[in-house]
This record gives sequence, C-alpha cells and structure tokens, in this order.
Amino acid sequence: MALRAGDAVDAEVHVREGYRQALLTNDRPILAVVGLSVAAWMRTLGRPRDAAVVLGATTRLRGTDDPTNPVVRGLTEALRTDLGENFEVCYAEGVALDAEAAVARVDPATLATAAAV
Repeated sequence: MALRAGDAVDAEVHVREGYRQALLTNDRPILAVVGLSVAAWMRTLGRPRDAAVVLGATTRLRGTDDPTNPVVRGLTEALRTDLGENFEVCYAEGVALDAEAAVARVDPATLATAAAV
C-alpha cells in the first residue's frame, strides 16, 4: 500500500519487517511473496535491474514460474518495458541463484545498502 501511495520510505520499513518475519518462517514461498514487494520497491526507487534480479530470485524461491499471479505479471510487464531485452538477462541472473543466495538477494537491507554506496 505504501508504494501505491507513493511513499517509498514507508515501503522500505514494511519490506524490511516483512523480510525479517518471513525469515522466521523458514519458508521459501513466503520469502518469495515478500521478494515481490522488494522488487516493486526497487522499481519505484528507479532500480529496474535490481528489481528484475529480485523477481528472478522469487521464482527460484518458489521453485517455479507463477505467470498467473497478477503481481508477477504486472512487475514482469513493467520491467520488460523498463529494461527491454536486458530484462531476460537480469531475470535469469536471479533464477540461477542457489536457494541461499536467492534468500540473501531479496533482503531489502542489502539492497538499500547497495543504493547508498
């Protein structure tokens, strides 16, 4: 909701907390759901490449593509528009991660730190 309201700062608070809570479940599909919000947040921050890699990492965490999920579809379409043919390369980078690396890649704290550098 914070992203829809245009509040990227509040969105960061929510994705960080969502990620922290999802880690407690030790459930990769739950981490994938949080990762979708992280990808949307990255796109809002003007970082479509990171968003596409995170989107790919969510696929890895789920174990399969989810083309019927409206969030996945919307992000995929938006990021394809943003990145053109580079979308497939970035997305594949996320899908190729091992499970542990995919969990780390959707961590909003790591992404926020990379933005500050």
